Amino acid sequence: MIIRSKFLIILNILFMKRLVILGLLLIVLIPFSSFAEVPLRFGIFPVYKPKTIVKMFKLISEQIELQTGIPVQLVTAPSRNDFDERAIRGEYDIIWSSNAGFFKIRDAAGFRIIAGGEPTFTGVVMVRADSGIEAVEDLEGCNIVSTNPYSLAGYLFFRNMMSEKNLFIDQDYTVSFNGNIEALPFLVINRKFDAVVFSEDTYLQSEIYLQTHDQLNIIARSIDIPQFPFAVSPEIDEHTASEIRSVLTSITKDTAEGRRILDSLKLDRIVVKNNSDYKEFEELYLKIKSNAMRNEN
Repeated sequence: MIIRSKFLIILNILFMKRLVILGLLLIVLIPFSSFAEVPLRFGIFPVYKPKTIVKMFKLISEQIELQTGIPVQLVTAPSRNDFDERAIRGEYDIIWSSNAGFFKIRDAAGFRIIAGGEPTFTGVVMVRADSGIEAVEDLEGCNIVSTNPYSLAGYLFFRNMMSEKNLFIDQDYTVSFNGNIEALPFLVINRKFDAVVFSEDTYLQSEIYLQTHDQLNIIARSIDIPQFPFAVSPEIDEHTASEIRSVLTSITKDTAEGRRILDSLKLDRIVVKNNSDYKEFEELYLKIKSNAMRNEN
């Protein structure tokens, strides 16, 4: 009986050793491509509603998937700050980010730009067509709605213009922020606010443009601003980044599919870009931001 028990113990030990060895062999022998099924998470800056985001970026994500052989998952966030924080935490592999947001994400998480759209865009100040307001100085004593306190197109250029007219926030006018881009024109049309500040191409891309444009007038525009960049995480190797870049820059209006993609983004083309291409704009952005704040202190 004792001999039989010892024999069974030895058999169990040998069996467990074989299981361990087999497990190690499987880890070594499984090809790396098996792990590549983890999808690339393509984070889209929350300028639009999720339905609009899918409509605009689905074809691009499908093309990236075909080129890389890696599934691509379109994701977004409930707010601009959430988007930036998720990118910084490593929740996205590819991003289409606001310019100001990218600078923050780059510094905190090492993302790098691989492409960007053309042409440039501008921020605009819009008022009701029947308001009698013709210039920014006419907005003294008015209530303004804007998109984001850190956005050049969506706020800072306007604040800088007002401070140059010796009109200061809270003292001479008020500003509220609302990230629901597609609702902003209606807030002015319905007289909740006197003016709206946001990017012109965002407005042109929104589904409500045709419903509202004849009821609104543009009274001011910003400087030209580069299109939001496409960037990748530092975890993305250069080969994969090159494949993604190739997909983006190969989209042209020569094909019906390419035309649909570019028209939905209000772009003529997507070209190769890197961090240095945004350096001049970053310096200008920081200068305008600093001026807007300093003039009111």
